[in-house]
Amino acid sequence: MCIRDSTYSLLGNNSDGIPGKFELYDMAGLAPLDGPILDEDPDDNKALLNPDGLAGSYELVYTYGAKELELSSSLIISISALEGVQISGLPSKVCQSDEPYLLLPDPGIEDPSPIYLFTGPGVTGSQVEGFYFDPGSTDVIEGKNTITLDYTSSLGCEASTSREVSNQYAPELGFSISAVCLPEDGGLVSFENTSSGKFAVTAWTWNYGDPDSGEDNTSEEEDGEHFYPAPGSWTISLTATTQNGCIAVLSMDTVLADQPEADFSLVNDCFIKGVKTSFIDKSNSAFAEINELTWTFKTQTGGVLGIEKSESSADTVAYDFRSLGEYQVELQIKNEVGCTGETSKSFELLPIRSLRYSGYYENFNGTAEGWEVYSEDGVYSWRRDEPD
Repeated sequence: MCIRDSTYSLLGNNSDGIPGKFELYDMAGLAPLDGPILDEDPDDNKALLNPDGLAGSYELVYTYGAKELELSSSLIISISALEGVQISGLPSKVCQSDEPYLLLPDPGIEDPSPIYLFTGPGVTGSQVEGFYFDPGSTDVIEGKNTITLDYTSSLGCEASTSREVSNQYAPELGFSISAVCLPEDGGLVSFENTSSGKFAVTAWTWNYGDPDSGEDNTSEEEDGEHFYPAPGSWTISLTATTQNGCIAVLSMDTVLADQPEADFSLVNDCFIKGVKTSFIDKSNSAFAEINELTWTFKTQTGGVLGIEKSESSADTVAYDFRSLGEYQVELQIKNEVGCTGETSKSFELLPIRSLRYSGYYENFNGTAEGWEVYSEDGVYSWRRDEPD
């Protein structure tokens, strides 16, 4: 049975029709308890049990007869006290920036298998998964919010309690990073504080994720600035403390990209009419993927022949040059964070010489056609011999 405002009715009977009495003992059974049993008429085999102030197991005894001829019947009863049911794990003041709170019932006594339900703004979950109160939920207003617990004990006793929680304002943090493409030896990076509710903030703290920089790794300025020694991945955090003592933290894993290096190579310089000449991209961007490539094919004098675009460094680009000669190719690249690089190379498409049994003759003393001479001083001589 449960402790409640009303009393329980007791009714005794016996085949002899003799009036009996009711007594309540604790489990030690030394003497009947004085007070819980209310019997206004000792001759009607009726009484009232007031469980107020009781908790635990008791023996209820009904007795009739006279001294040596007294007969009795007893019943073990359990009384559950639920007046002290409380909501555990929830402070009276919270901040919008707090992590969700785990809600637990506190019945004040040991209860093996209760059933309970938490309700209110920002409350989610179940008894199996756990109930949580999230102060940052859009359902939770700034100021007072009421959380309710409905509790049923394993003995079937029911209780309900509520608690008011004051939700304190906390800003929603945010920051942006200046567009940077750091060289290998590092560079200065600026951070713009884009947080909402700056009016409520009394202190800012930046942590730039660069402990090797010593004191320069932190700052108390509203907007941050830090010199990073090299491009790479850095964890940057911004902390705000409000006038109510609420603390909001935002951490971002940020990639400060490098300046990409554009490079490519020609698959071969042999001209075959009607066959496209292929180029392989060899550009490098260590900390950000290259996702935009623009190839410009030109004559040696700068006239544009064509433009090809690609979204991947893995693509092989080919262009149909219509004749032998010298050409120029420009490659412009951009990685996913907007850093750019470019390069330009000149090359010559050469004819393919078909060697036949009748032989092939080239006059190396005449105009260079399918051959070139590389000499630092411009002087060269010829020697008939087997090539190396």
